[in-house]
Amino acid sequence: MPHINAGKTKPQYDVIIVGSGAAGGQTAYTLAMAGVKWQDGVSGQ
Repeated sequence: MPHINAGKTKPQYDVIIVGSGAAGGQTAYTLAMAGVKWQDGVSGQ
């Protein structure tokens, strides 16, 4: 059985939210309250 190193694993998300405006923020909040793992897809420019 192969050994899995935690440093080599990639995080997994249920949903990626692109945009953090009013709708993206509300969506993130609603999903977080439901226990969904989400990632914000904003580039941070």
